[in-house]
Amino acid sequence: AEAAKIAEMRRTQISTLARHLRKELEWIPLKAMRKQRSERYRSASELADDIENYLKGTPLIAGPLSAGYKLKKFVRRNRILVGGIAAVLVVLVAGIMVSTILAIGQARARAEAERARSQAQDVSDYLMTSVMDTGRDGLLLERTWEDFLDNAVKGLEGRFEDQPLVEAELRYSLGHKLRDARKPETAIELLERAHQLRVQHLGPAESSTLQTAMLLGGAYNQVGRLDVTIGMWTDQIELMRKARGDGYWRIMLLKTAIAGLHRTLGNYKEAEACLDEALERWRQLSDPYTFRGRLFAIQRSRGENYLAQGRYAEAEQVLRQALEMDFPLDVRRLTCRKTLSSVYRAQGRYAEAEQLCEWTLGLMREDLGEDHWATLGAQCELGRILMEQGRLPESEKLISEALRKQRIKYGNADGNTSLFIKVLAVLRTRQGEYADANDLFTEGRDLYIEKLKDGKQPPDESHPNGLETINWIGVLRREQGQYEEAARLLNEALEGRKTRLGPDHPSTLETMHELAGLYKAQAQYEKAESLLVQALEGRRHKLGDTHPHTIESLNNLIDLYDAWGRPEQAEQWRAKRPVNIDN
Repeated sequence: AEAAKIAEMRRTQISTLARHLRKELEWIPLKAMRKQRSERYRSASELADDIENYLKGTPLIAGPLSAGYKLKKFVRRNRILVGGIAAVLVVLVAGIMVSTILAIGQARARAEAERARSQAQDVSDYLMTSVMDTGRDGLLLERTWEDFLDNAVKGLEGRFEDQPLVEAELRYSLGHKLRDARKPETAIELLERAHQLRVQHLGPAESSTLQTAMLLGGAYNQVGRLDVTIGMWTDQIELMRKARGDGYWRIMLLKTAIAGLHRTLGNYKEAEACLDEALERWRQLSDPYTFRGRLFAIQRSRGENYLAQGRYAEAEQVLRQALEMDFPLDVRRLTCRKTLSSVYRAQGRYAEAEQLCEWTLGLMREDLGEDHWATLGAQCELGRILMEQGRLPESEKLISEALRKQRIKYGNADGNTSLFIKVLAVLRTRQGEYADANDLFTEGRDLYIEKLKDGKQPPDESHPNGLETINWIGVLRREQGQYEEAARLLNEALEGRKTRLGPDHPSTLETMHELAGLYKAQAQYEKAESLLVQALEGRRHKLGDTHPHTIESLNNLIDLYDAWGRPEQAEQWRAKRPVNIDN
């Protein structure tokens, strides 16, 4: 009986497929037999081409010329692209419809709701027109959903002048998507107007107005205008307190976001204070489980802040707590896993870091795409993990490819571009390709300074990122034999890192180690000895006896004593090597 059911099911499937084939292929004999010679196949090869068209899913030469037929074939061939555009349309239209209805008072609810549905239909028609206009040049196959967004923005001006709240929601939704696509300049234009309309028609303390201000601040952050963002979000917190009370949950969200800005500025203590306040607010919520997404964001940000401070054990703990939460595996969780792999790398746990980062990168490529900003960030991180292990050719392939895709997709103004350039410059230094390394360091610094100018930020030479660049350029000058310039740069980096990060921060100890290497190359053994002993003891305390950087400082100290002609001291330190550690 079971076999009979299976056989019947297969017969039905074959019958359905046969009907489909007949319907598709009936155009071929019809064209071959058309009366007008000009309407027939011109040759046997054209007939063969049409059969190949059928196999590929492209429109048949013999097929009808209707737009519906061509659209059906296009959808069948490009389900991912069409699905992406459809998803954007669904989110935009649904958001606009819901937000517009919620903005309507209870009085005249039915009539107003009907009007809202009519407005949503206008928006839907507008967005569908934008989709069709995107492919009007006949190159729809080459378009992406970002092209659709750009096209939708172009036709927006003056379209909804008599429907300001609909225009505001449409601008907000498009701005949100463009900010996520890392196109902040266009997003800012849209969001500024959306915020202006909502302030005018709903008031500055209304929920959607506050939400627009929050998103606008995030777009300002992407172009480096951190002072504007902090000021705007601080003002929003005061408005929220007056309108909703001190316990309003969005205050917790903004405190978390402001902490991220302080971390970007290198103000780690201020960031920690904001995150502590945000965490305390979450604990006071009457229904904290509903806001577990906020807790996830707080814990992830705490982990990133601890990592920046060199507090690796604390970073690992809070990131693991975040990842253990009941939360979807989306871009936020994936980037959290990437950050955890960075913690493992900093701890010298390279095998664990590589395994986690490879797994995360694979998921990102599958779920987000090969050129998504998070995917490229994970690819660069994997390259850094391999570089730390001395696997330079594998590292170069990953980092170079990530930088190439980053430039194409997001341009040189994006913050990740200058980061990738710096990482590649460090790799080139380790490969001994000093000219290329110098060009990359110069380009990276120029882009960083240009972004500060665009964001109206004064250059901060004491910023941790700037000090890291100074340190590595100093290493490059040492390897080039330019000892005077190397000494100036490495001493500048050392003093800056001591002041900004502390004397026992791993980055400070790194510069001590590199400066000692410079003095050793100049046969200034006493200076080299003092710094290497400090770096070794600091790394032992901070990173542990078996960390690769600790072993590196120990081996360099042994080499120093050998070069200095002090074999007894070299043997004393050689005896202190941990068991099962290679030279």
